Amino acid sequence: MKPLRSVGVCAALFATAALAYVLPGGSVLRRMGDARDDLRLTSLRVNGTVAFTADSLLPAADALGVPPSGDEVRTDATFSLRIPGRCRLDLLNAGQSRQAVVVAQGRTRVEGAALPSARAALEEVCALVAVRSNGSEGLDALYRHLRALGVDTHQTSLGRFGGQVVYVLGAPEGDAPRFEIYKDTFMPARIQFTRDGQRLDVRFLDFGGPITGAWFPRLVEVYRNDALQLRFSSLRADSRATLSDKLFSATP
Repeated sequence: MKPLRSVGVCAALFATAALAYVLPGGSVLRRMGDARDDLRLTSLRVNGTVAFTADSLLPAADALGVPPSGDEVRTDATFSLRIPGRCRLDLLNAGQSRQAVVVAQGRTRVEGAALPSARAALEEVCALVAVRSNGSEGLDALYRHLRALGVDTHQTSLGRFGGQVVYVLGAPEGDAPRFEIYKDTFMPARIQFTRDGQRLDVRFLDFGGPITGAWFPRLVEVYRNDALQLRFSSLRADSRATLSDKLFSATP
């Protein structure tokens, strides 16, 4: 009986070790890039609605010319992505763009009044969703972005977000910067960092749904100091959209 018991103990130890194994940060980021590459996206337009709440409510109402409804300001919005790395978010009123944020070649510009939560949403979508491995170049850009936000890509662990297991790059808990990636799909889940003394948390929820598939999350949320500031809800996605270069130009 002792040999059998030893075999059982060894098997349990091996199983525990397998469950505890965590991929290094470099491998996680490379697999995330590969998962985005497999979608074969070159352009994407996602139409939906955006709601501004909390501290973002009144600035958004003024900038967009939309009166608050209860505790939020809601309007139409469109993400336009040229992959990799050229992205635009338009906030619309009566079909006209009232405010836009553009990211191109790592630089951000704003058309209209600055809305920090909209800027945070687009910058992180562009860096983490509109990403491609593209050899070392694409991964280098991803590393630079994470380092600029203070994420320690050498520190990895497992956690949970939205009921799913995620890889955590950076601090496993607390307010320190970290980036989370869904373990089963290698899609980006959330990124937390500090800017101008404010803790920002940008979340990507529900990849793989019927509206956007794996192309784009159904929801993009921005929190500041644990208060929800912005929620974008996807309504329609077009991977064959023709996007003019002018959308992403350095000047309006």
